[in-house]
Amino acid sequence: DIIICAIGTNDYIGGWNTFDAATYKSSYAALLKEIAAANSNGVTPRIYVCRPPHQSKDFEAYRPGVSAMFDEISVANNWPVIDFLSRFGGQSAQFADNLHLNDRGLGIMAEIAFESLPCPELVNAEKLDYRINEIKKKDSSFTVSVAE
Repeated sequence: DIIICAIGTNDYIGGWNTFDAATYKSSYAALLKEIAAANSNGVTPRIYVCRPPHQSKDFEAYRPGVSAMFDEISVANNWPVIDFLSRFGGQSAQFADNLHLNDRGLGIMAEIAFESLPCPELVNAEKLDYRINEIKKKDSSFTVSVAE
């Protein structure tokens, strides 16, 4: 019923100046529509576009363009955005290598996605391996901003 897509960092991380955003946007949308059609079983799945997290200082100049690109995909297809990009800003301890999240970071990413779903209170949060409250207790350097 739900598709959450957080892909693309490796595509644009090589250099925003040489990256073809128009081709990326159309390919991204086409891929998600194909996945939705193949897995629908008669139900139209809700698709979420994600701004993938990234921590490299070299990436800071690209951040506004990347955010705008995912916003354009969202608006063009009426898909909501889950913003991992800004939510992980300044959280270098959650990354294994400034690009890929470590286990704790992946757990936090799952929690952020969970919070973004409609009516998350209907889902049993106790089944999640990582919960933000437990992570906060273990790592007081991590901060979470709740999207309105």
